[in-house]
Amino acid sequence: MTLDPELSVIASFIGFSWIFAKKVYPLVTKALDAHIEAVKREILEAETLKNEASVALEKARAEKNALEDVIEENRRISEKKIKRLQAEQEESLKLLRERHEALLKTQLEAELAKQKDQLIKKLSILIRERLLEKVSAANYRSSTSIAEEDLKKLL
Repeated sequence: MTLDPELSVIASFIGFSWIFAKKVYPLVTKALDAHIEAVKREILEAETLKNEASVALEKARAEKNALEDVIEENRRISEKKIKRLQAEQEESLKLLRERHEALLKTQLEAELAKQKDQLIKKLSILIRERLLEKVSAANYRSSTSIAEEDLKKLL
């Protein structure tokens, strides 16, 4: 009995296929299934990370917007305070200027009154001296004397 070479190739192929299907195929499919599961887990993990990053990004944007609103509100409040303080400063300067002017005016009036009194004294002394010179030149003695108050009244 001789086997046909074609038949032995077919038998060998069928044997190989049967051994491959029973022994190798389950190992290959098991390895491929494990690899597929690992890839699926990595994809799920990546999607989870992506979603967490997206949520964190939205949260950060919301916080940034809230902080920008707080900054803007603080800027407005600061500008109002600056304007109020400037107005208060201008009012204080105005009051100080008015007080200073009033003080200077009072001091000037006091100095003017003082100089006026000194001038009246000097004038009364001068007038007395001149009157005495004229009276003594005329050999006339008068019993009346001119007082400073009378001269003030005359002026």
